[in-house]
Amino acid sequence: VYLAGGHATYTDFPDNKELIAIVETLYNAGKVVAADCHGPVGLVNCKKADGTPLVSGLNVTGFLDTEEQAVGLDPVKCDVLPFSLQQKFTELGGNFQAGADWSSNAVSAGKLITGQNPQSSEQVAQAMLTALA
Repeated sequence: VYLAGGHATYTDFPDNKELIAIVETLYNAGKVVAADCHGPVGLVNCKKADGTPLVSGLNVTGFLDTEEQAVGLDPVKCDVLPFSLQQKFTELGGNFQAGADWSSNAVSAGKLITGQNPQSSEQVAQAMLTALA
């Protein structure tokens, strides 16, 4: 499964029980789960089979706080967005891997693949193809 980005994911993804069930079922079955830009927001309420947060102990990435600031949003105040993806992944025990702002950065942690921003979509797709091979 691939979770595309965009700020609307903050509304649509985190508490979507069907999406959570799909991601958890696929991940826990050893299938590829990928997300890019703000798409990783869909992973914040997902759990591994042992009940720990899906991202705990894994290398992950997503839209950076500095990239949010560049588009006029304040990830510290969370005045528009409900939380900072970068900070949330860190709180959940993820090993957040930040690349340079607006550069391609895809991170693979086994079958979990995350991309930092829209510039990362091709790199995420290539990582998915590798993981599916």
